[in-house]
Amino acid sequence: MEVIHSPAPPRLGPVLQVLEQSAAEGELPGVAYFAIAEDPEHRPNRNLTGFWAADREEVDSIAQLVRESGGTVTAGPKLFPISPTYYAVYFEDPCGNAYEIVYRLN
Repeated sequence: MEVIHSPAPPRLGPVLQVLEQSAAEGELPGVAYFAIAEDPEHRPNRNLTGFWAADREEVDSIAQLVRESGGTVTAGPKLFPISPTYYAVYFEDPCGNAYEIVYRLN
């Protein structure tokens, strides 16, 4: 099984693993991971997948990584009026799937 790590700022570690064989086959990964399976018809869905960030700097770093990796930042990174400390970036991967990375204190 070949595992490809995306380039990421050193403090973020590997943020993406692409597995070249089915998750139902072979050995289990030795670390936690999040996998996204591409639709064979290349149809994005309208679900929003969100992740917590450790701080604002991590939100900014991921936004930069998205731009460098061919994704599209659709909003942010900035404060949003959801709460006084809701700092987030919204983006789409190259297939059009939507994501959010957010940091907030409360």
